[in-house]
Amino acid sequence: MTSAGSGASEPEPFNGVPRTLSERAGLLAARPSLWEYMLFAGDLLAERDRLGAKWRDEELGLPRGTRTYLASESEAINHGQVQLGFIQASLRPFNRLFEPEVQERAFGARGEPGDAARIEHLAKRIIGSYEELLDWAAGLRACTVPDRFETLYDLLPQMASDSIRAIHDVVDRVATETARIPALVERPTPEEPVTIELAVILRVDEEISQAVSDELERLSGD
Repeated sequence: MTSAGSGASEPEPFNGVPRTLSERAGLLAARPSLWEYMLFAGDLLAERDRLGAKWRDEELGLPRGTRTYLASESEAINHGQVQLGFIQASLRPFNRLFEPEVQERAFGARGEPGDAARIEHLAKRIIGSYEELLDWAAGLRACTVPDRFETLYDLLPQMASDSIRAIHDVVDRVATETARIPALVERPTPEEPVTIELAVILRVDEEISQAVSDELERLSGD
């Protein structure tokens, strides 16, 4: 029983990649060496894992959401051209998230502490882009188009595949690397500096992009 006037118990100190809210609170309470990177890894995992069903749909190449009927050929080609522009434009702001000044705002300059709120925001923006790509690809698979446009609409979702996989995999890589931090920091005579590779640059596969462009050109010329 809690005595009168006492507040909630303090979080149990935690040193590692947090997998639960209580571990996250404990990490923020303890703030061990390089806590910023462990917090980032935990936030990335939590945000990505809530999208597990969407990721599994992507692995299976399944549609999702309301089916879109593009009955006429003009609708099908116009929609395809719009979507081609969307995927190319959507990758640019994502890549800015890994610029040095953005990283420094979140993780702090050398010798300075990071900002937990900015770290959380950065993780959410990264996984927000991941979800946007998952939804975009699944939405294209949910399009019903005239028969001769089926190749185009099979190709378009593939333009996001490499980027989706890159984001999914970098979360695992960051989690694996940051999980080593406590043991590395405690070494009595470090043999090498502790480095964490956070960068991932998204690009559209050139072969898929060219195949989409060729298909659009063929369809426009028919």
